[in-house]
Amino acid sequence: MAYRILNDLHSSGWFTVVFVLTAYGSSYFLGTIIKTIVGPLIIRDMEMLAHPDETLALIRYALFGSEIIKQRCDFESMSSGLRRCYWYLEKRSKNFAAAIGSLGGEVGNAICILYLVLRALDTIEDDMTIPKDVKLPVLRNMYTYLQDPKWKFTESKDKDKIVLEEFPILSREFRNLSPALQIIVSDTTKEMGMGMAKYIEKTVDTFDDLNEYCYYVAGLTGTGAAGAVVACALEEQLCDDTSLAIGMGRFLQKTNIICDCLDDLEEGRGYWPTQVWQKYSSSIKDLTKKENRKKAVHCVNELITDALQHIPDIMKFFSLLTHNRVKTFMTIPQMVAIARLEKSYNNPEHFVKTLKIRKGQTLRIMNTSRDIESVKSVFYHYLNKIYNRIPADDPNALKTKAACLRAMATCRTSVIYTFGVSSFYLLVIAILIIILAVWLIF
Repeated sequence: MAYRILNDLHSSGWFTVVFVLTAYGSSYFLGTIIKTIVGPLIIRDMEMLAHPDETLALIRYALFGSEIIKQRCDFESMSSGLRRCYWYLEKRSKNFAAAIGSLGGEVGNAICILYLVLRALDTIEDDMTIPKDVKLPVLRNMYTYLQDPKWKFTESKDKDKIVLEEFPILSREFRNLSPALQIIVSDTTKEMGMGMAKYIEKTVDTFDDLNEYCYYVAGLTGTGAAGAVVACALEEQLCDDTSLAIGMGRFLQKTNIICDCLDDLEEGRGYWPTQVWQKYSSSIKDLTKKENRKKAVHCVNELITDALQHIPDIMKFFSLLTHNRVKTFMTIPQMVAIARLEKSYNNPEHFVKTLKIRKGQTLRIMNTSRDIESVKSVFYHYLNKIYNRIPADDPNALKTKAACLRAMATCRTSVIYTFGVSSFYLLVIAILIIILAVWLIF
């Protein structure tokens, strides 16, 4: 019966119409299901359609969550102040919240507090509405306020001002940490505050200045986090060579400085070395003009080339990791950073809008974080994309090629960062065939 109907439809020309309508209706139905399941992770632009593997990752995460980035914090047993700290963390950075939350326990709490105290410093530094004569003493003395139950700062207009306005909650939770962890947080805060104050009064003119500035504002975060992990006995060797953790911090900070330049310029800040941008323009703001777009791209490319030098140190640091939760915490921000740099490399859109990687892309990166060979494959993948996109007329083309090759040599692995596109489309085709068969039979 079904065969006869199929043959009649084919002969009359209606078969094509029925197939197309069924396929369209099935696709619409499937799309509706996906939208309902994914919810807030919904595809927001057509670019996602070229990456069905990311769509599948989003659906799997929405349905089943992820063991790798699972929250291991026992919020029910926490004090209300510590729960508030994790709320701040989630509000400020979902990526860091996922990474830190995956640690759990005493080390997770310590790094959460460390991150937020340093965020308070960063908020003071970034807020251009705070006069310098007010800003400098706060930066230099922030570490002492950790012992003051009443200190808070209510004069900030920055988007992250809540960590300053509710600082008593943060300082109370700091004082609840073990003495060893308190020393790590306090010493890190002291040195970072002093370094930030130095660069309030000094501009970033050279690459040496940039490296020093990034040491203060991010390298110290790396050494502080590594120290907390060692203090909680999750790892043993991370503090043997602090230059590796410093290199990780510098890589993250340089990525932020490169990728967040539009926001910084809009608010009157600037961290690009003068010796770099002066090669391409008389004013760093002029790089945002359309007529200077090619020179601006060359400037970004040079800064990215400089950032790539830290990848060999990052790979050495990763080789020391033994604990799965620490691997997740340490590797996720670095993998997101290389993906962001690849997005910005030789991209004229860099000075048009703030470029962000897709949510599905971030989720796929997170899912590789426990296996260091897979982490290497992520770095190799994005480095290779940069390498294959180096323009011949870029003044730093040879340097960029050399930097990519050096970094790729430390990331070589038998693991391939695959996409699984064919599996996705086979699944869609199979569903369409089943729906068509059921419709014809019944």
